[in-house]
Amino acid sequence: MPRYFITSDDGSGPECLPDPIDFPDEKTATDDARLALAEMAVEVLPHARQAALSVGVDDERGEAVYRAALTIEARSGAEIRARAEAAEADRDAAAERVAALIKGR
Repeated sequence: MPRYFITSDDGSGPECLPDPIDFPDEKTATDDARLALAEMAVEVLPHARQAALSVGVDDERGEAVYRAALTIEARSGAEIRARAEAAEADRDAAAERVAALIKGR
């Protein structure tokens, strides 16, 4: 049976299982990694406003078989509006700089 090394990172740094795990095939190994990533997200989501999660699967030779990453960014309505207002102000300032350059020609 093929053996695979699994690496996961729940935001606290990568953790590689010291011994390879037996899986019937590559698809089963990658499916298991996807489920592990989903389980990490379920654990993190209720508590974190930001998280970067990842999993990796390598075969016995150390060749990468699968990589997946999930980034979580949670924002309140007030934060969304503040970012939109800041972006609009940046666009207005850029437009004013362009207009000033055009007038200066």
